[in-house]
Amino acid sequence: MSAARRLEILNRLNELREEEAAISRAKVEKERTLRRDHPLAYARLWHRDLPRTSQRTTAQAILTDAARFGFVFGGNRSGKSELGGQIATAFALGSDHPDVQAWGQKNALDLSVIPKSPGVVWSVALTFGDSKRYVREKLRRYAPVDTKFRNWEAENEAVAKYPNGGKIVCKAWAQGQPGMQGDSIRLLWSDEEPDDQFAWNEALVRLVDQNGRAITTMTPLHGMTWVHKRYVESPQENVVNQWLHGEDNPHVPPEVLREMLSGFSEEEQAARARGEFTTFEGRIYSTFTRQMHVVPDKPIPPGWTRYRSIDFGTRNPFCCIWGAVDPDDRLHIYRIHYQAGWLLSAHAARIHELSGNPAAAKAIREGMKPSTVAGEVFAATIADPEDAGARKSLAEELGIPTTAAIKDVLDGIRVVQERLRPQADGRPSLFVHASCVPLIGEMESYSWADNAKKDEPRKVNDHAMDTLRYLCMAVKRNAIPTDWGVDTY
Repeated sequence: MSAARRLEILNRLNELREEEAAISRAKVEKERTLRRDHPLAYARLWHRDLPRTSQRTTAQAILTDAARFGFVFGGNRSGKSELGGQIATAFALGSDHPDVQAWGQKNALDLSVIPKSPGVVWSVALTFGDSKRYVREKLRRYAPVDTKFRNWEAENEAVAKYPNGGKIVCKAWAQGQPGMQGDSIRLLWSDEEPDDQFAWNEALVRLVDQNGRAITTMTPLHGMTWVHKRYVESPQENVVNQWLHGEDNPHVPPEVLREMLSGFSEEEQAARARGEFTTFEGRIYSTFTRQMHVVPDKPIPPGWTRYRSIDFGTRNPFCCIWGAVDPDDRLHIYRIHYQAGWLLSAHAARIHELSGNPAAAKAIREGMKPSTVAGEVFAATIADPEDAGARKSLAEELGIPTTAAIKDVLDGIRVVQERLRPQADGRPSLFVHASCVPLIGEMESYSWADNAKKDEPRKVNDHAMDTLRYLCMAVKRNAIPTDWGVDTY
C-alpha cells in the first residue's frame, strides 16, 4: 500500500473518530438539556429492600385510593421533603403531562389517583421564611422549563405557574385559619407538622370540591401532639402512615448522620433519625453545658440587634432577660433581672436602669411617668401575653411597650434546643453570660413532668425558661408583630 493511500485511510479514520465524538457530545448535551428542562421526568426515588425504609415504596403507598391523608414521618436527611416536592409537582401538572408519565414509569408508580388535567396545589410551610428557605427550593428543582415564579424570593405568598396552566401556591401555617380560606385545590402538601389545628381544618375544606388529598412530610419533634392523636393513635381507613429513616437514604453518609445525632437524647435521636413519635422524659435541655454555652461577661457591640423578654411574677419571681444577636445569628443572653415580691413599678425602674436609662428609673421612683428616651435600643420587648393589665401598665405608665410572646411551649422548647446544638464550626447558636446565674441554674434543672399522656415541663423554677423561650421565638420570627398575628402595647 502506497504512503498516499495509508495517509488517506488515516485521515478518514480521524474524521470518523471526530464524527463519533461530535455525535457523543451532541447526545450528552441533549440529555443534559432534557434533564434541565424536564427535571421531574428524570427524578428517581431511592429504594431499599425490606426491612429497610424506601422513598419509592413510600410514594407507592401514598398514591393509592386508601390515602386520603398521607403522612410521611421522616428522620432528618431522609428525603421526605424531596418526595413531597415531587408529588406536589405531579399533582399540579396532572397525570397526562409527559413529565409526570415518565416520573411514574421510572418509579413504578400508579398515577390513577392524580387528576389528568393541570390544577391547583397548596404547599404550606410553618412560616414564609421556612417556605422560602426550604420548600420552594424543592419545588423549583422539579419545575419544568418556562415555569413562571411570582414572589418567589419574598417572605409572603408565592406562586409557581407551569406552562400547561397548573400552579402551586406557597402558603404558611403562620397565616392562621383566615389565611387558609378561598381556593378550591386538589392537593394540600404540608412540609413539617402543622402547628395550628384550626388552620389545618380550614385548609382541608379547600379539598372538598375536587375530592382532593392531603399529604404531610414531617419530623415529629414535638412528641405526642394532636397529629399523633388524630391520625396515628387510632387507625383510619383513609389514612396511610409511612416512615423514612435518615440512615436508609443512600445519598447521605450514615456515619456522619450518626455522629451529628450522637449528642442528642435517645428520644430526640428516635425522632430525628427515624421519624418516631416519642414522649420526652428527663432533663429538657440535656445538651446545655457550662463549658460550651456559658461565656464571660463582655460588652455587646453597638451593631448587634437587642431584645428584652419578660415573664411576670409577684410571689413567684418576675424575670426579664436581655439578649443580642450577633452577625452570625448567634443569640447572647447578657443580662437578667430576677426578683420576687416587688411591685411592677419597681421592676420597671430596674429594667430602665439596667438598660442604660437612669432618668426614666428616677422618674418612676419619684412617682412620675418617664419621658426621656435613652440607653440601649431594642428591636422588641417581648412579654407574657396572659397578663394584659401588666403589659398595659408597662406601656402607658412605665415607659416599656411590649409585644405579646408566642407561648407555644413545645415549639419554644424546640427552638431553644436548636440554638443549643453545636453548628458546623462546633459552636452553638446560644450563649449565656456568666452573670445570668438564675437562668443558668434553671437550664440545668428544667425537666419534663411525670405525665405519660402529654409532653409538658414541670412548672417549678421555670420563669427564666419562659422568658428564654419567648425571646428565642421572637428572634426566629424577627419580632414582627404583623407576622405573628399578636397584639402590641
